[in-house]
Amino acid sequence: MTTATQNRRRITVLYTGGTIGMQAGDHGLKPSSATVLEALARYQNEVDWQVQVCEPLIDSSQVMPEHWLAWQQWVWAQQCDGILILHGTDTMAYSANVLAFALGKVPVPIIITGAQHPLGTLDGDAEFNLNCAVQALLQSAAPQAVSMVFDGEILPAIGSRKISTRSLHGFANKNQGAWATWQQGQWTSLQAACVPQSAHANVPLQADLRIASHYCVPVNEQWALRLLLQSGQADAVIVQSFGHGNGLFSAVDRAAMQAFQTRGGLIINVSQVADGHVAAEYEASQALRDVGVFMAGAWTVETAYAKALVGLSAGWRGEKLQAYLQQNVLGEWD
Repeated sequence: MTTATQNRRRITVLYTGGTIGMQAGDHGLKPSSATVLEALARYQNEVDWQVQVCEPLIDSSQVMPEHWLAWQQWVWAQQCDGILILHGTDTMAYSANVLAFALGKVPVPIIITGAQHPLGTLDGDAEFNLNCAVQALLQSAAPQAVSMVFDGEILPAIGSRKISTRSLHGFANKNQGAWATWQQGQWTSLQAACVPQSAHANVPLQADLRIASHYCVPVNEQWALRLLLQSGQADAVIVQSFGHGNGLFSAVDRAAMQAFQTRGGLIINVSQVADGHVAAEYEASQALRDVGVFMAGAWTVETAYAKALVGLSAGWRGEKLQAYLQQNVLGEWD
């Protein structure tokens, strides 16, 4: 074996689908593996690739918990120096948050990336994002954690979300910012990555849990939320309220929230504002406080969804679940 071969990094790739590898079809862009495999081959002198192509490839808007469970099990089975997940942008932040909480303390860096435009697009971003992700692993710039690489930034999984479908700067992290930026062919660290000092539990995900979301709009009562809570279908509901966690909730709404939680359901309150924080300091949030709704601070809806899914998958309910939500596992409370 030559020295060059010995020095090559062993990187495993999970290609799930998404815009980065799409090609034109009869009914619009659809996932394909050919361009992705060709793009990865350009690094064959530096990387010993092990590529897993999901069958079928999916548009990320169609991702389901079943996919996360399969990807979680795949990650646990890998023996390598780093993991690269190629993903569509629509639900990339959801997948990143879920895997970060569910995988426990990971032994190697796990990077998730994608693109706003397919590989081979003139003035697109796919080649740039892919190269930045590969170099983050080759230059040991990515922490031993789940992170996202997009538009020249390494972003923490927790708190990141999609902010644009038009700009190449498609993602941001309002709470933690970027861990590193790409400058003149090198990664430059901006801050220390928030990686837990001790391992948090890796939790096998349960694909049959039902987590719903209610987006508040100006109405005289939250009748849609009430119908959702009374349906008996949801295990948890994320309320995307106004401003600092406010809203107009009638006595009937409050009764429905109380009954839902008495039956073991979980309600999490997040702000629908892009840079919002649920402070629960206003009289307009009194109704949610009175019935014991969980106030999630500066969490995004993606973080709330992910942590609820992992906590419920672990079998926690009631006080145990509340205690888990209160823990600062991966910097979500910073």
